[in-house]
Amino acid sequence: QNPHPECKNVKLFGQDNQDLEVTEYQDKGKGLRALRDIIDIHQTLGEYVGEVLNEKDMTTRTSKYSIDTPFYHLNTAHNEYIDAARYGNQMRLINHSDDPNCMYERWIDKGQTRIRITNIKAIHKGQELTINYFQSEKPKANHVCHCQAKNCSGIMGKPIA
Repeated sequence: QNPHPECKNVKLFGQDNQDLEVTEYQDKGKGLRALRDIIDIHQTLGEYVGEVLNEKDMTTRTSKYSIDTPFYHLNTAHNEYIDAARYGNQMRLINHSDDPNCMYERWIDKGQTRIRITNIKAIHKGQELTINYFQSEKPKANHVCHCQAKNCSGIMGKPIA
């Protein structure tokens, strides 16, 4: 049963993936890492869960955030955002990278937007899971990128040279 009936985007995969662990990363804060090798590509690692908002509602909500407010949202590229700040699960803790090992896919189930997280590279035990949060949008603000990828631009969402 959904404990938050106003949130229509609820988990389809049951519990959060038990093969992932929340951990602290220097300069990045919390993130997720694998507890086992995930070698096969395009494995479902979980679902990015939260409130489905349109662009206007997302802009209104984020305008109220302070600079220190954790920002957990994902743009589906269809004028929809998944805001995981209030009703999210552990998948919201996947950190950004300009050289990610995961990606997100939008799909519709019973008229509801869903975001599935899959791996696009082999992930080894202990390795951090990362995603490019700007695969479908341009950033609206300049946020310093801490991904440390070889191709990192230093600013999240800035085109990679």
